[in-house]
Amino acid sequence: MCQKELTMNTDQNLIYSILRNLLGNSLENLQTEKAIVSLKWFENHDSVHLEVKNNGIDMNPSPRKKFLKIKTSTAQKELRVEGGSGIGLSLVYEFVHKLGGDIAISSSGKGTKFSVIFPKIA
Repeated sequence: MCQKELTMNTDQNLIYSILRNLLGNSLENLQTEKAIVSLKWFENHDSVHLEVKNNGIDMNPSPRKKFLKIKTSTAQKELRVEGGSGIGLSLVYEFVHKLGGDIAISSSGKGTKFSVIFPKIA
């Protein structure tokens, strides 16, 4: 839950696509009915941060690195083995960078976290 209104000058449709894909990916990797997906927004003086985190299946390191280079059919096949096509994450990567932002993925042994940083003015 946001404590206050966050403001940034950006493309609303790209933000919706990024959110839809990250939330969808997090929901797909849940294992039990008690699983949790959290969404957190916060801002610094010149950027807005988004974290989407779940306590489901960890994303393995190999596909996690390859999603950045999803343009190859080999990388797409390896991500398919993990249960998805990888296209959604590829779009997220492209959209985040189109908006001048950056994305990181981490797994802790208890789920996966997507961290995105957007400039306030894209």
